[in-house]
Amino acid sequence: MTTTTSEECSLLRLSTVLVTGGSGGLASQILQLFSQRGCEHLHSIDLRHPLRRLDGITYHVGDLIDSDAMHRIFQNIKPNVVIHTASPKFDAPNHIMYKVNVDGTKTLIQIAKESGTKCFIYTSSASVVSDAMTDLRNADESFPVILNDQQPEFYVHTKALAETYVLSQNRRMQGMIPHFLTCAIRPSGIFGVGDLVVLPGILDAYFRGQTKVQIGDNRNLFDFTENTNTLA
Repeated sequence: MTTTTSEECSLLRLSTVLVTGGSGGLASQILQLFSQRGCEHLHSIDLRHPLRRLDGITYHVGDLIDSDAMHRIFQNIKPNVVIHTASPKFDAPNHIMYKVNVDGTKTLIQIAKESGTKCFIYTSSASVVSDAMTDLRNADESFPVILNDQQPEFYVHTKALAETYVLSQNRRMQGMIPHFLTCAIRPSGIFGVGDLVVLPGILDAYFRGQTKVQIGDNRNLFDFTENTNTLA
């Protein structure tokens, strides 16, 4: 078991928090929770401003794969904690998914280190341990991550690659700089207030009349995660 010293805990005080993908449903809930918890400085990065802005949040427009723009934003705000939720949609072209989820995450890690970030939290996926064919029962962190040819879903492949890299950077700093702590969370399909993917997709299928087909005996279960439960 890994323990965190009192010195490290003091370094993780939520004085300045940056959330990527700030227009998304999960990120919006994170920003709202941290605001309620008294976080001193809250920042959001996304490709565009959200339709509904929260009070007390500084919103930045930027592309994660634009390293120069990310450098400017990070050097300006110097976040203590980065929560990385940004990701393309499941139906994005493969090269976009790889560039954002893998290359973009690696770039953010490097820039976060350079700007003095103490903690980097990555939003991965519960599907990184699934080969999309084998049933998973009581899966936990001990299950192996499925990559490359064994992983039929390219989106999940990129999330697994990014997660693996993020975890490999835990406590990886040079010189006298404090420890750089990383972790990854693995929610299942996320839905809830502000959801722009799951619920809109279900409703779209319903209104198109695409819900009249059943494959199998209707006993196959899948976990979903309401976005506020992800914060817990």
